[in-house]
Amino acid sequence: MFNSSTVQYFIVTLIIFCSTQTLAEEADCQSLSEAHCLTSSQCTLNYISENTYSCDMAKNTCEQGFTQWTLFPTDTLIENNSAKSHSAPINYEQMKSCEIKAGCKYSNAEGYCEPGFNCSVTGGKPAMCEME
Repeated sequence: MFNSSTVQYFIVTLIIFCSTQTLAEEADCQSLSEAHCLTSSQCTLNYISENTYSCDMAKNTCEQGFTQWTLFPTDTLIENNSAKSHSAPINYEQMKSCEIKAGCKYSNAEGYCEPGFNCSVTGGKPAMCEME
């Protein structure tokens, strides 16, 4: 029914479509503001250097579906280890949404200040869901 050249054409077309789709999604992430990137479950705000960030498409199963900035409900809020410099609140629901995935670990924000807030420390890393 299908000859080999038809199958090859279909495969090449599918690869081109998927590559184009990935490039479009990556461009969509790069066009987001910092605040919108943080709340996107398809994009990740990556720390480059102090106060410099890049909004990129989520690259692995840990980043995919993880929201880096969520409201902190009072019943799940604790203070991070005060021995660490730049301690930040931990949202247990956010942590659980990361660590429920096999091979993923939650990395709390370190010196990061969400857009719209006044913080004594800024320019650091936002919360991340990373591969172990």
